[in-house]
Amino acid sequence: HRNDAAGALFEDIAPILGNFVCGLSGRRLRLEEGDAAWTDGERIVLPPLIAASPNLNDNFQLAKATVALLWAQTRFGTLRIDHADVAARYADPERALTRLYALETLRLTARIARELPGLHRQMQHLRRQLDPALPQSWQAFEAALSHHEATLDDSLALLNAAYEATDCPHWSDQGCLRPDAIAAARAARLDKEKARLRIKLAELLDEHKTNQGNPKT
Repeated sequence: HRNDAAGALFEDIAPILGNFVCGLSGRRLRLEEGDAAWTDGERIVLPPLIAASPNLNDNFQLAKATVALLWAQTRFGTLRIDHADVAARYADPERALTRLYALETLRLTARIARELPGLHRQMQHLRRQLDPALPQSWQAFEAALSHHEATLDDSLALLNAAYEATDCPHWSDQGCLRPDAIAAARAARLDKEKARLRIKLAELLDEHKTNQGNPKT
């Protein structure tokens, strides 16, 4: 009998969460085990063990909330920019990246509230248990990003103000942002699309030559 029975193990929860991800709209995402919780737009990576709470069900729900937030990044535009490039415009790129990620987490949490209200209630319940309250200075950001039409551009527009804020919220379910992995996956996707296009063009050219060689009488 194991003592870490309250922790949610990747191998136990992956089949259930894999089905959950399949049921969500957007690009098909593989679920993989890795060093932390993150996504590159092609896969969702989770750590081997999620054990922020002493309660097994809470840890499972936390893993599900994390997966939903990572899925939301792929669905609602978080990954469509070069994050490292944006962060490099600031004196402290790491600080800028952390704050952009916090802004996006607020925006995506509001999207989940609309798309998956049951899961959102569970997320709020866990955040009340596990995370400090949202700093006062961030409440205006939350209000702005809760608007149903808020996009990544709104988060970027608030980044200067968030960068200046003394504190930055962090949630147990937010995972992390991996600009290098995101950029690599985007480049691989473009290469794949280019290769597909080349094949398609070659086929069309072939077809054209064949038709030229056999004029219809």
